[in-house]
Amino acid sequence: MNVMEAAQTAKTYILKVYADEQVADVGLEEIWSKGNVWNVTIGFSRPWDQSIGSVLAGSRSRSYKIIEIRDSDGEIESMKDRVLNKEKLS
Repeated sequence: MNVMEAAQTAKTYILKVYADEQVADVGLEEIWSKGNVWNVTIGFSRPWDQSIGSVLAGSRSRSYKIIEIRDSDGEIESMKDRVLNKEKLS
């Protein structure tokens, strides 16, 4: 598995897992390999995360998940929350 395959596998997984939640703006945020596992962070927006203020300002709240994928067969090992440290962003 290469970087492009790992990224596509993670995006497809998010779209399938959250299919009934109408997620939008699904995108690759970061990717790295550790041993025989790919760690892929995918960001996306959920409809109920949108406040009126954020919509008017043109920004959307995002969720971030780390998808762990086995390099050998492309199977998903786990999905974890990726919590951003907001203090470092400002």
